[in-house]
Amino acid sequence: MNLYKSIAKWAIRKVIRSKGQATAQDGLMSASTGWDSIFGSNSVSLSEMWGNLSQTEQEVVFKFHAMIYACVRKHMTSFPEANLEIGYYDDEKKWNIVDGMQELEVIQRPNAYLTQTNLYEFDISHMDLTGQSFIWKWFNKAGEVAELWPLPTSWCKLIPKLTIGSDEQSRFIDHFKVNIPSGKQFTVMPEAMIYRRFVDPQSLVDGIAPMQACYRDFKLDSEKDNYILEMLENMKVPGMILHQPEEFTPTQQNEMRELLAEAVGKGKRGGPLFLTGEGASASFIAPLKDLDWPGLSSMAESHICAAFGVPPLLVHARVAQENSPLSSPNLEAAEKIFYRGTMISLWNDFADSMTINLLRIKDPDTNLMFKFDWSQVKALQADLAELAIAITPILPYLKVNEVREMFGKLIDEDQEDIYLRPMALVEVNPSEPEPEVDETTVTEDEHLDGLEDDETESDTDDIDEPDEPDEDDETDNAE
Repeated sequence: MNLYKSIAKWAIRKVIRSKGQATAQDGLMSASTGWDSIFGSNSVSLSEMWGNLSQTEQEVVFKFHAMIYACVRKHMTSFPEANLEIGYYDDEKKWNIVDGMQELEVIQRPNAYLTQTNLYEFDISHMDLTGQSFIWKWFNKAGEVAELWPLPTSWCKLIPKLTIGSDEQSRFIDHFKVNIPSGKQFTVMPEAMIYRRFVDPQSLVDGIAPMQACYRDFKLDSEKDNYILEMLENMKVPGMILHQPEEFTPTQQNEMRELLAEAVGKGKRGGPLFLTGEGASASFIAPLKDLDWPGLSSMAESHICAAFGVPPLLVHARVAQENSPLSSPNLEAAEKIFYRGTMISLWNDFADSMTINLLRIKDPDTNLMFKFDWSQVKALQADLAELAIAITPILPYLKVNEVREMFGKLIDEDQEDIYLRPMALVEVNPSEPEPEVDETTVTEDEHLDGLEDDETESDTDDIDEPDEPDEDDETDNAE
C-alpha cells in the first residue's frame, strides 16, 4: 500500500513538473500547456481575457467613455484654429500664397450639408478612434472635385493589390468597398478616395489609432466601473437589522416599519432609538465604501491622455487635478506642449494628405502644396514673443519683409528694400568722405552766451518804466 502511494505521488509530481516547464516555455497559463487539468477548464489566455474591439466598437467607444470623448473632442475643437492655405516656396524659401484655388474651396465648402469644421471633426474623430480616415471625392462633369464626403471607417474596406505595380498611380491599393447601412455597396477607385492613416509599422496600407494603443487602459477603467455597478446593483444591504427571540409576524413587521419611520425617518435621521423587552436588539450595517480606486483611475487616465497626446490638465483628468493645480502657469505650459507636440503634427499630416490627394494627383510635378498658418493660434504666440526677443539685437541688419516672414506675415512689395532700423540710427557709408564743418557754425559756448543776452534783453523789455508827467498835469495839480 505504501509502495502504491509513493508511485502515485511520484507520477503527480512528474505531471506538475512537465506542466510547469511547458508554461515557462509558452508564457501563458492556457489550455495548450495542460494547466486545465489542474486549475480546471475555465482558464483562458491573457489575449482572450483582454479581447479586442472591432472598428464599429472603436467608433462607439466615443459615446460611452468620458476621458476618450474629452481627448478626441479636444483635437476636434483645436483643429480649426489654424488657417489652411495653398501656396509654394520660391527659390529663396519664401512662402507665397496662391488665391482662388478650387481645391481649397472644396475643403472650405465640402458639400451642401457639411462645413469646413464638420469635415475636420469627422476626419479627426475617425483618425483618433480607428487610425484611418476615408473621404469620398465626387467629381463634376469637368473632372474637378466638386464635393467631399467623410465616411465612417466601419463602412469602408480597403482591398489591397495582389502584386505591387510599378507604373500605376496606386501601387498598393486596388480599390475600396463602401457599404452604406441602407444595403447598397459601392466600389470606389483609389483616385476617388482620400485615404489617410496613422502609420502601422507592420503594414503599408493599414493604420493604428490612439484608441487601439490605449485599449487595455480603457478596458481596465471600464471593468472598474462595471464592478462598481454590479456591487451597487447586486448588494442588497439593509440599513438596520432588528432581533427578537420570536419570529416577526407580518403585522409586527408593518408596525415596526411605521414606528421606525416615525422615530428615525426623514427629518429625524440620527435621532436616538429606544428598544425594550427581553431579547430586543438592533444592529446597523456599515454603508458601502472603498469602491473608489484612485490609483487605478489615475493610471488609466494618464495612459489614455498620453496615447492621444493631450496633457491631462487640459481635459481635467483626475491625475492632473491631484498633482498640479489649475493655475495659469501650469495651464499655459500644458497648452504649449499640446499645440507644439500634437496639433502641429496633426496639421502637417492633414496638409500633406490633401497635397497628395487633391493637387499632385492632377499634376505630379506641381510645386503647390497645402499648408496651415498657425501664427494666429493664441497658445503659440509665446513662440513669436521668443522670436522677437531673439531678433531684437540684429534688427538693424534685417529688412522689413524678412521680419514679416519670420512672424508668418505676407510680404509687402512696397517695402522690399527697406531695412527695419530704429529711428535713432542714421545710415553712414564709410566709403564717403566725412562732411566738412561750416566755419560759421556757432560753438556751444557762443550759443549759450547768445541765449543769455537774449534772455537779459527780454527781461528788460518786460519792465514798464514810469511815464514823465506832462506840464498841464502839474498845473492842474497846483490849482
